[in-house]
Amino acid sequence: MLFSNVYKMNNYQDFMDYFHIDNRLEIYDVKQTETSEGYVCDEKHRYEDTVNENVKVFNELLDFIYKTWPDVKLTLITLPISKAWKDIRSSSKYESWEKEYMDIIAKANEKYPFIFKSYFDHEICDDLRYFNDKEHLNYVGAVEFTRILEKDFLE
Repeated sequence: MLFSNVYKMNNYQDFMDYFHIDNRLEIYDVKQTETSEGYVCDEKHRYEDTVNENVKVFNELLDFIYKTWPDVKLTLITLPISKAWKDIRSSSKYESWEKEYMDIIAKANEKYPFIFKSYFDHEICDDLRYFNDKEHLNYVGAVEFTRILEKDFLE
């Protein structure tokens, strides 16, 4: 396995915000999206300063990594998101934001030789049993995603 069971090794301390590890096993219910106003990202606002700062920090980080370790083999990934979030993403504003995000990655990739793989549209996204909410894998999903990463990068 790519990672040993770090959660078990540290007595599930990484889930201190949950009462018990079982809470991390909860399965996402699409009704959460329908009933939780404000939980869906606010597509009416764009925080330009935050976007610009994130792009700047991303490029500075890459610059630091490649100056410090010029021969590093770096892989960047996007994590899977549930099909419920994918449905929300299909609005025109999110599509343009996602294109902008991918363009930022592509532009950085012209300068830095990293590998990039997106899991936004991976088949794991279609199975809500792997999600705790619309954007976060539950424990079972994290284990399955680790298997996917092993297959994609270690075989």
